[in-house]
Amino acid sequence: MEEFHMDFVRFEYLIALDECKSFSRAAEKCFISQPALTKSINKLEESLGVRLFDRSKTPIALTYAGEHYLRGVRNIMAMKTQLDLEMAEIAGNRKEHLAVGIPESRGQKWLGQILPLYAEAYPDVDIQIFESTSQGLEEALIEGKIDLIIVSTLPILTPGIDYEALASESLLFVLPPAHEIFGDVIPPAMRDTVYHLRPEQLRHTPFISPLKTQGLYRASRQIFEKHGMMPRILLETVNPDTAASLASEGLGFSLTTMNLSNFHAFPTVPLLGTLDVPPFERTLIASWKRGKPLSFPARKLIDLTRECMRNHPELDYTAFRFCRPEEVGELM
Repeated sequence: MEEFHMDFVRFEYLIALDECKSFSRAAEKCFISQPALTKSINKLEESLGVRLFDRSKTPIALTYAGEHYLRGVRNIMAMKTQLDLEMAEIAGNRKEHLAVGIPESRGQKWLGQILPLYAEAYPDVDIQIFESTSQGLEEALIEGKIDLIIVSTLPILTPGIDYEALASESLLFVLPPAHEIFGDVIPPAMRDTVYHLRPEQLRHTPFISPLKTQGLYRASRQIFEKHGMMPRILLETVNPDTAASLASEGLGFSLTTMNLSNFHAFPTVPLLGTLDVPPFERTLIASWKRGKPLSFPARKLIDLTRECMRNHPELDYTAFRFCRPEEVGELM
């Protein structure tokens, strides 16, 4: 155990020497004598069989081996710091606090499936929920107002954020049943049918857009750019169901995800469309501030969220059948 402790002390000396670029200043920082620091670094280099520092340079600099070794040392020290915190929490039976962000349009759908299971498994964790747009959540993460974002999407536009993938979801257009592409025929609204559209079939239809601060807006730009489209924006709304409801009444078309739509409750049930088969997909992620180690509660929330999403029927586009609008007569 003493040798194990000495390794961490030596690691601290190594980090200090790299930061100070001087044996004398590093020794002062570590509250030891310069000869003792020099002896410790020399002994470490002898045990490794490589030189970690180039002493011929002024100030001293890491060698190639030193850069590689120090990178691993910093990772080990970060893991030790996090593990020490977790053990202190367990020993002290302290309440852990976790500030979690989730996009406004997703909280109602996913929190009810995730948080009851989490609260049962980890009753000593107090969770605070923040709901905002993707951009608002990313800014809150960087500012330290929240610890973690769940069920957001790529791309991330704010620098300094790391993430893990949770699942993929398909994006679909919402269309009014009386859209001009169907001619005089009003097709039946069937939840399992998606109409495979061509870009020119939407050229006269305005777009009911998400806000520019939302991930869904970013996705809409990707789809339109891919197909050389730039539809006229009729209006903007933060709520995908509001956009879908307006689309169902003939105001335009909107973009939604398979797991957000609640349009069977609308007075007029809309139709679903896509420009791609399989539909355009985006990645659902959990994200956190780069350089900040994930706490044990945050790590477990990510794992549980991924498990809840695994094989979720509303994330499976293969349950749909795809047809062209001109084939609508065959469905009736």
